[in-house]
Amino acid sequence: MEILELDNMDIKVQVGQSLLNILYIRFAPPSRIKQIANHFHSSYELHFIPYGEGILTTKNKCYNIKAGDFYLTGPSINHAQKGNSENPMAEYCINFEIIENKGKGKYQLKDHKVISQTLEITNFWYGKDQFNNIELFKKIMDEANNCYIGYIDNIKNYLQQILLNCIRCYLRNPCSLDHLPIKNKDDQRRHIIDLYLQKFKEDISIEQLSEKIGLSARQSRRFFHFIYGMSLQEKVREMRLELAKELLENTNINISQIATKVGYKDPLYFSRIFKKSLGLSPTLYRKQLRHEQIIK
Repeated sequence: MEILELDNMDIKVQVGQSLLNILYIRFAPPSRIKQIANHFHSSYELHFIPYGEGILTTKNKCYNIKAGDFYLTGPSINHAQKGNSENPMAEYCINFEIIENKGKGKYQLKDHKVISQTLEITNFWYGKDQFNNIELFKKIMDEANNCYIGYIDNIKNYLQQILLNCIRCYLRNPCSLDHLPIKNKDDQRRHIIDLYLQKFKEDISIEQLSEKIGLSARQSRRFFHFIYGMSLQEKVREMRLELAKELLENTNINISQIATKVGYKDPLYFSRIFKKSLGLSPTLYRKQLRHEQIIK
């Protein structure tokens, strides 16, 4: 297995209200952790064991390490590790420090406060990795090795998931204190308008739309123009003409049928609207398309 060492990569991760400085991310094979003497850090260190066995000694206590375990050692917590000679262990490791607590934000969730407080008060933890974080470490390793576009963002996202998973383990999977955020009225209205526009082949009006979104007709006109930069009538015409162009290009149905399919009862009126918008009648538009296709 490859060795992962992200020691020089400047990574900051927001977890709850806290901004964390990731000092390093590593994968250490068994050969590197046969025996690590008693030591401590000025920062937090998370250890995840993908395979093997060993012994952790800390706080005057010994822990029998097995695959699937993980543990945290906080600042100034002495700890030593020794791998099992018959079944040596490997580990993934994240070392981080808390550099900022953004606890006064206007829109902070209640969970954020609990997450940050838990990070700050937890100096040691040992237990099972309930969320299979090893797979997230593998993804971090793939991102670091391949460096595809957006890889830094992905690494940060995976780190954030790992850290949140750890906090859930510390707290034994408590329920969230926050309710599902509800969209504001304007966001809800945008969705309603998009659904309403699916009926563009029918006779639709700003008055009908205003009833659906709970605004006056005047407010609805302004809101619609804010979203699309045009009136409802102009948007409907645009959508009908786009469909008409598609039908002229990809089918052999006559102009009267196309007019009906896109929402115009009068084929002559449809032809006038089409020519005014595109500079050609539907018939000439189709002929020009066919001529261009033949040349190609």
